[in-house]
Amino acid sequence: MPEKRWPSCWARWRPKLPRTLVLEPGAYPAALVLANFRDKDVDTLLDLMKQAQVNIPLKAVVTATNRNWVFGDLLAHLQEEHTAFTAAKENAEA
Repeated sequence: MPEKRWPSCWARWRPKLPRTLVLEPGAYPAALVLANFRDKDVDTLLDLMKQAQVNIPLKAVVTATNRNWVFGDLLAHLQEEHTAFTAAKENAEA
């Protein structure tokens, strides 16, 4: 059976190893990781959080791709994503 190949754009979503988890207080913003939620329930929760002005910068849903990741790798990945999206948003607004 031939090896399954993923599009090159997906490579940015895979964790880059090795990573070092920083365990100092404040090293990462607050994070929310959801598991076993239906899509509509995730959407409802996020809408309610937005209405209540709850600010949790790092958010993730457990998926088949990330469910076996070391939690520190997931946090580091979420931080990288958040930084990239924030920079892209700031550049688009400029």
